[in-house]
Order: sequence, then structure tokens, then C-alpha cells
Amino acid sequence: MNPSELLAARLRQSIQGCTLHMHGPVQAWASIEEARAEGTVRTEEVAKLAVEACTKRIAELREEGVGPDDPRVRKEELTRAFIEKILR
Repeated sequence: MNPSELLAARLRQSIQGCTLHMHGPVQAWASIEEARAEGTVRTEEVAKLAVEACTKRIAELREEGVGPDDPRVRKEELTRAFIEKILR
């Protein structure tokens, strides 16, 4: 995995693991900002990869016959919407 892919995975996982506070996503965002400042990643690329990962997982769940109201689908949709809102 390249740095953008790693940071996208970290961001997505930290958002999905967040329940009571934003500690995980804030740390993930700080890592993205640090890598961006170093010139190793572009924020837009990280966001795009994280959104694509959510979309891919939704498609996988749907192929398995999971309905649109399933909590796993909803979690991916909310994660995708959150990332799109803050990073695009």
C-alpha cells in the first residue's frame, strides 16, 4: 500500500470506530496533514481512496444480499458522507 492508501484506510477505520469522541479521526487527520506538508500525499487522493473503499464495501455487502437498512451498509454510507463533507 502506498502512503495515500494507508492513510485512507486509517481515516475510514478511525471514523467507523468512533463512538463517543473524535480522538481517532483527529489523529488520522493529523497524520494526513503531516504527510501532506511533507509532500508525500494529497488530501484529495486520501479522501478519494477512503470514499472508494466505502463504496466498494457497500457493493460487496449488496452482492451478499444485504439490504440497504443493514447496519453495516448504513455505517459505510455514513462514513462515506462524513469523509466527503470534511475532505472535499
